[in-house]
Amino acid sequence: MSRPLPSRTTILIVGAGPVGISLAIALSKQGVNDFIIVDKLEHTANTSRAFSIHAATMEALDTIGVADTLVIRCTAAHCTHLCSRSGATLFTIDFYDALQKCSKFPYSYIVPQNITEEVLTRRLNELGVEVWRGEKYRVVGMKGTKGSEDTATVEFSGGETVEAKYIIGADGARSVIRQISGISFNDPRPSKSSSQMIVADVHFAQPLPSLLPPCHENEMCLIPSATGFMLFEPFPSEGSDLKGPLIRIATAIPPEMGTPPDHPDLEYWQAAWDKFGPYKESKIAEIVTSARFRTHSAVVDRYFTRFPGDTGKNDDGVRKGAAVFLIGDAAHVHPPAGGQGLNLGIRDAIYLAPVLVSHIRSTTDDDTSLLAYANLRRQRALVVIGLANGMLDSVLLVGDKIVQMLPDTMGIRRVGEEVQRGLLEWGLWGLGRLGWVRRKAGYSLSGLGHR
Repeated sequence: MSRPLPSRTTILIVGAGPVGISLAIALSKQGVNDFIIVDKLEHTANTSRAFSIHAATMEALDTIGVADTLVIRCTAAHCTHLCSRSGATLFTIDFYDALQKCSKFPYSYIVPQNITEEVLTRRLNELGVEVWRGEKYRVVGMKGTKGSEDTATVEFSGGETVEAKYIIGADGARSVIRQISGISFNDPRPSKSSSQMIVADVHFAQPLPSLLPPCHENEMCLIPSATGFMLFEPFPSEGSDLKGPLIRIATAIPPEMGTPPDHPDLEYWQAAWDKFGPYKESKIAEIVTSARFRTHSAVVDRYFTRFPGDTGKNDDGVRKGAAVFLIGDAAHVHPPAGGQGLNLGIRDAIYLAPVLVSHIRSTTDDDTSLLAYANLRRQRALVVIGLANGMLDSVLLVGDKIVQMLPDTMGIRRVGEEVQRGLLEWGLWGLGRLGWVRRKAGYSLSGLGHR
């Protein structure tokens, strides 16, 4: 960014990941261009991280002219298979069957987050919007603006400042805007399951069909067991790759296995794959990225506040301070089960745009619409946290406590694990015979019921 940062704007968006960029595009589409978007990072992400876009999010992206371009870069997953380690399909989450009559986008769309960011950034550039990027735009402070009752001044590490009426924190789970605003961030529904997971993008030595028979390029697979699981998800292929498809794998690490390293290596991953993956022998040939993370959840106590004051007014009836909103990971985080995090964040952003536009153009001095949006989005976050925690617990806790109570001698615990695994597989197989259960699972994950 060569031109100087303006010292004043109507809307300041802090954070230019997919969530912040989605908001910027949505504002531009509605004819509001008096905003600034900044990010402390020099470049957008070049790793996959989040990897699924669901139907409700595609519908939201469609309203800002992004969905059709993004769909071309995705693999449209018709379903997700829950499989046994021997490769038998136990339960199928059927997206297409559940969504074909109620959405233009009846799949779960597999796409690395860096591709999503690339598509969004290109659309932002087409609209003539630039992002101020770099360490000099890291937020270091925020204070009320002297002589103004409805703005605040944000201070950056490079010494520049911006005065704004609306300040949007899209700056991630460690949001500085949230911290400065004094908004609490707590876990409303703690998961009972393991708090550590590992995830990697890998190439296998074997071709895709031989790894797990039910899983093809347009499908995801999950292998549950009594003490863990293994997620297996092929990414869309773009061009020729002699190494074969890039595949996302993820698993929870039980406490008895200790704390995994920050970036598990090939040997660690092969051991985890052998323990939780298919019985059929297969080898990981190369690890592209690998990481460990906690499976915690948290949500802000409010999405909207006034800074430096609150939602009250002064003696003259004028609002105190700038309107501050939190969206995306700045407002909520949750376990990765179901791939809900990025989806909810993008919808936070796109649905905030018309609320801001209406409020800016309103002739009344009233925060009712802002509070209504904030309350609704927090309710949506609580629903998604409950869904993600429930899915993770159902996979990890079936029989786990019983198994851990068994003595670890003479193979007794191993027998217990196999018994519990068998019961789990029979239960999933039984549910999998019920079409309405499969469709309900697909609809729940789509986000259409909690946009």
